[in-house]
Amino acid sequence: MNTAQPYPIGLSTSMLLDFSLDEALRLAAEWGFSQIEVWGDYPHAHPDTMDAVERRALREKLRTFERVSMHAPLGGASLASMNPGIWREATREYRETIRLASEIGAETVVIHPGEVRDWRLAKIAREHCLASLHELAEEATRRGVRLALENNGPHLASLDQTAEVLVGLLEEVDSPALLGCLDIGHGNVNGNNAELVERFGSRLMHLHVHDNHGQRDEHLPMGWATMDFAFLAPVFNRYEGIVIAELTWAASSTGASAEQMARAAMDGWTTFWTAHCGNLQEGSRI
Repeated sequence: MNTAQPYPIGLSTSMLLDFSLDEALRLAAEWGFSQIEVWGDYPHAHPDTMDAVERRALREKLRTFERVSMHAPLGGASLASMNPGIWREATREYRETIRLASEIGAETVVIHPGEVRDWRLAKIAREHCLASLHELAEEATRRGVRLALENNGPHLASLDQTAEVLVGLLEEVDSPALLGCLDIGHGNVNGNNAELVERFGSRLMHLHVHDNHGQRDEHLPMGWATMDFAFLAPVFNRYEGIVIAELTWAASSTGASAEQMARAAMDGWTTFWTAHCGNLQEGSRI
């Protein structure tokens, strides 16, 4: 790894939901991003809304990027739902996202453990999540795709109330197709970024990077808020996964334009890399 140059960073199309997916991909490439994460939900690329022709066309458009990932649907889809109908539907939608990812050339699908609405039934929620993860890991193996289980934590009422719980899910499933995604913004709000890096270890294979002030999940470019990113530097002694700037922007906002925010994310990443990673030594890799 050449530490003089920043590790490549991509953009999630979830930032650009005011644009069509085609336009979002065009803008990301125009702004200089070499990696992309496709939002696998409405209005961009929910698996139930894309026919075979659209999937082939999307695969061609994604050849612009060096690496591609997808984010599984979130609109009410929870692998930890205690409602059996919702749980089965969430698992089906995630399974279909894995299929879509394989067909469009995405190497990774980011998934969430799921929200828990009544903690008296947390045991059932965990059982549902584990059953789904086992099934999804088998499907990912069959399709040649890897899954990245993302930290959400107590801030988002997620099953993974602690880093130990999240990594425990990975350990129990114990599949090379199911690894970890660190969302550093979520980790900052929950106060456990450093612990997550330690517990994930070599299982860490996907990163969502953004900034906040520690009170809520703001999805700002790195450097626009108050996070200390030094904890992240040692990860790159061994990291070979994808890095995605996961930002929130709206056309109705009176602040920065989408382009200004996206370019600020790239600048913030370069600033982080220069400050913390320029002298890293290459070690064992994932």
